[in-house]
Amino acid sequence: MKNMEITVDQMYNIENKGHDMGFLKKFMMENAGAAAVRRLITNFENISSKYLR
Repeated sequence: MKNMEITVDQMYNIENKGHDMGFLKKFMMENAGAAAVRRLITNFENISSKYLR
């Protein structure tokens, strides 16, 4: 999968358009968080040894 970068303003517009189409921002954020975790698990061999400070 190719890396994709967007600006804060672009993300804000995407989020607002999704909300206008009926997607709740709460669920969009939950889905984004879940996707981030899946990506971390895929890209790091032993994520269980990682911790947040």
